Amino acid sequence: YIYLSVVVLFLFTLNGCTKINYTSDPYSLLEFSEDTLLFDSVFTTIGSVSFYLSVKNPHDEALLIDRIELEDGLGSEYRINIDGQGVDEFGDPLTSLQDVTILPQDSLYIFVEVTVDPTSSTSAFINKDRIRFRTNGSDQFVVLIAYGRNAAFHYQPGNWFDSSNPPDNILECDEIWTSDLPHVIYGPIRVKPGCSLTIEAGAEVYLHPGSGIWVQGGSIHIEGSLQDKVVFQGDRLDSWYENIPGQWDRIWLTPGSFDNEINYAIIKNGTIGVHADTVANNNPTVIIKNSIIKNMSSIGLLGQGAKIEMSNTVISK
Repeated sequence: YIYLSVVVLFLFTLNGCTKINYTSDPYSLLEFSEDTLLFDSVFTTIGSVSFYLSVKNPHDEALLIDRIELEDGLGSEYRINIDGQGVDEFGDPLTSLQDVTILPQDSLYIFVEVTVDPTSSTSAFINKDRIRFRTNGSDQFVVLIAYGRNAAFHYQPGNWFDSSNPPDNILECDEIWTSDLPHVIYGPIRVKPGCSLTIEAGAEVYLHPGSGIWVQGGSIHIEGSLQDKVVFQGDRLDSWYENIPGQWDRIWLTPGSFDNEINYAIIKNGTIGVHADTVANNNPTVIIKNSIIKNMSSIGLLGQGAKIEMSNTVISK
């Protein structure tokens, strides 16, 4: 037993003393899974999803990366996580890392996110940076590009289903949403009794998970056109979310809501498209025309005691 213990200890000692052979050849370069990471349509102040970059050493000797860094440093709107390390020794977001070893035929992963700062632009704008890799005196780069968009943000706390915590009023009476900027909704936005919300042709409405529009005793007028439809969808614009249902809640016409009109709208990727929950009278609860309601996780159109007039409209999975 003593002999065996000595042998095991000797083997561990040899293993701990294994020397890593580094190449100093400036032409032994890294390989990347991508040369550009593109973040498409990121709303200002809202963080993006994470993209990853694989960095490989294809050679038979180890590579010592002298430095990995965001070129814009502390001024960068991007965030990086290098093989699980996302902050520096002070707890601040990581912008650079020195002396990173990649063994022969091995890889490391870098995860990248971006939060775009607002500007005065009503159009999409481009935010760029690069990740620089310096190895044996040679520089290599991976380009980071984000298409940023300013937006009008609508937020209110509260819970539709909790009478002790009803949503606060944040919409002005008879408020109008134009198409100048996208509209991003956080929370159950409420149209209060006796008031209306008008959404003009070409407007884009993006809803955060759990969000929706609650028309409580007032009315909503969605005024799209053949050329400029009004689109409702989730607030994640990455291609992976393009056809995922259940990303937001519903447009809810509660009892007492009246004179609601939806024309040339595309309502997609929510839980319930339109929920008409009111007592019918001689006038229709809602008139829906020339619209598409699709890809809902539960129901496209739900009527409870409601009178609904609908024409030239498609409801589909």
